[in-house]
Amino acid sequence: LLLDCHNVGRFNWNENTYAKRIQLSIGGPILKAFQKAKTVPQKLEYDPAQAQKTQIATTGGTYDKASKIMEDYNKYDALDYGSGIQINQARQVLKADTFEPYPQLDKAEKYGTPDYIKPEEIQRKYNFITNFSVLNVLPKVDRDIAVKKIGSLLDDDGLAVITVRSKDDVLKALPNAKQQISDSELITARGTYQKGFTREELKDYLSGTLGKEFEVVDLPNKYKMSGVGVLIRKKGLQPSYD
Repeated sequence: LLLDCHNVGRFNWNENTYAKRIQLSIGGPILKAFQKAKTVPQKLEYDPAQAQKTQIATTGGTYDKASKIMEDYNKYDALDYGSGIQINQARQVLKADTFEPYPQLDKAEKYGTPDYIKPEEIQRKYNFITNFSVLNVLPKVDRDIAVKKIGSLLDDDGLAVITVRSKDDVLKALPNAKQQISDSELITARGTYQKGFTREELKDYLSGTLGKEFEVVDLPNKYKMSGVGVLIRKKGLQPSYD
């Protein structure tokens, strides 16, 4: 089989014939693995503005926990990147500036109006940045842009706190999903995008996107943040978190 697999890339071949030969000589499990290996993720056509539907007002406790992190790490100048409808909460608890690209302006009296609506409006750096359950509602292109922007806004001595939904949590919606995109991505029944992460996947993704200048570590369990959480800082410029 190993010899045949190498030959596949070197000679002309017919995929169906090759698959039948594997099935006849080795059996169904190998055929299924072979077919899975060559599966291409489905093309995604999605308007990121749909993320507004995911904004909820029941995550206020998250900011109280973030305040404790801010205190423990001696941070004082905060930006909440992707506030949703928690604009007032971020301001009251963290004294944070707020960024939300899809604000619910018709409910501004209740939830507040963000300081920034476009990323390019943010012209200074912060030493504490929060990003709660935002990256999991952004397809990869938009997610990469958001992560790189957060990195660019972080002071040399700054700390970013990022949380996302877990892979297991997202996949609970799979039975009613409109579309499954990959083994961790789907379009929900409401038409919103969701991407679940394991802890290691999130750390690897952020490290790869931000580059070698940044360090990504686990968010300590003592803060009891929901989902999967990490801390981000620039390398070599601050004492160890341990």
